[in-house]
Amino acid sequence: MILKLIYLLLPAALANMAPRLMTPLLSRLALTPIDFGWQFRGKPIFGSHKTWGGLLLGIMAALLTGYLQFLLYPYLRSVALLDYSNWSIIGLLLGSGAMAGDLIKSFFKRRMDIKPGQHWVPFDELDFAAGAIIFLSPVYFPGWIDALLILAISFLGHILINLLGFYLNIRRKSEIVTPKYHALVEELGKKMGRLIAGTFLVLFSMYLKNKYGLDFLKNFLFFLILFFLFLDYLRAGLMIKIPFYSQWGNINYEKNEVHPATFALLGLSLALQIAGFDLALAAFSMFVWGDSLAAVIGRGFGRIKLFKTKTWEGSLAMFLFSMMAGAFFIKVLFLLFVLSVLATLIELFLLRVPDALVLPLSIAVLGKLIGG
Repeated sequence: MILKLIYLLLPAALANMAPRLMTPLLSRLALTPIDFGWQFRGKPIFGSHKTWGGLLLGIMAALLTGYLQFLLYPYLRSVALLDYSNWSIIGLLLGSGAMAGDLIKSFFKRRMDIKPGQHWVPFDELDFAAGAIIFLSPVYFPGWIDALLILAISFLGHILINLLGFYLNIRRKSEIVTPKYHALVEELGKKMGRLIAGTFLVLFSMYLKNKYGLDFLKNFLFFLILFFLFLDYLRAGLMIKIPFYSQWGNINYEKNEVHPATFALLGLSLALQIAGFDLALAAFSMFVWGDSLAAVIGRGFGRIKLFKTKTWEGSLAMFLFSMMAGAFFIKVLFLLFVLSVLATLIELFLLRVPDALVLPLSIAVLGKLIGG
C-alpha cells in the first residue's frame, strides 16, 4: 500500500520539484512573479521566487508523469490505485494541487516573515501532498488513514530528497545541514531505543495474543515487569552497570530511579487490564511513535512555542503519528481522531511525570470511557 500511495503521488511530487530542478530554463522562460510584485499588508503575497514559469513547469511535469503512468499501466497494474485512462485530468489535478498547496504555504510564510528557502517544518514537507490530495478528491480519495500515510511519506521523503539535493549541488549547504538537522539526529538517537524496543513489543504482543490468548500475554507482561524491576534494583540500588540497559534512556533515570522501559511495560500492562487489547496497543503505539517523533520534530525543527519547551511543530507531529499508529488497532475514525487529539494535549502538558506510564495508560482509559 505504501508503494501504491507513492506511485499515486508521483505526479504531484515531480510537479513540486520541477521548478527548482528547471531553474536554468526558468531564467529564459518566465521569471514574472505570480503575484506581479503586489503586496498584502506591506508584505509580498507569495514572493518573487514564485513565478509563472515555475507554476507552468510544475503542472507540465505532473501531466507528463501522468501520461507515462498511463503508458506503463498494463505493466504496473499491481501498484496502481487508478487506471489512468483519464491521465490528463489526474495529472492536471495532482499538479495544480501541488502548486496550490505550495503557494498557500508561501502566503503564510510571508506573513510570518520567513524568508524564501528558509525551512518551515512541517509545512514545507506537507504542502504539495495536502494540496494534491484535496484537488484529486473529486476523482479519487484514498481514505483518511491512507491520506495521513501519504502525508507521513511526504514528510520523510522531502527530508531525504533535500539531503540528496545537497549532495547533487541543487541545494545549498546552509539550507540543509543546519544546527536544527544536527539536533534532530541527536534527538532521534535518544529515541531510537524506544522506537525499536517499543515496536518489537507491540508486534510480539500481537503474536502472543493470537497464538496463546490474551491471558497468556497479560501473565507474560507481569513477569517481564518483575524482571525489569530486578534490573532496576541492580542498576539503581546496587549501582551495577548493565550493558545497554544502563545507557538506554534519559540520564535522569539512569542514576537512581525506575527506568523508562519499566514504566512503559507497567503502562501497557495496566492498559490491557482496564481497556482491552486493541485500545491498549493503540495507546502504547501512540506513545512509542507519536511521543517519540514529536520530540524529534520539535527538537529538530520546532519554531513556534506552545507550552514550556513544547512547540507547534512537535505537537502536530504528535497528532499525525498518533493517528497513523493508532489506525492499526482503532477502525472508528471519530474515536481515533479524538484519542489522537487527547494524546497530543496530554503530551503537551505532561511535565515532570513518567510519560512512559501516564501517556499510554491515560489514552487507553479515555478510549474506554469514550468508546465503551
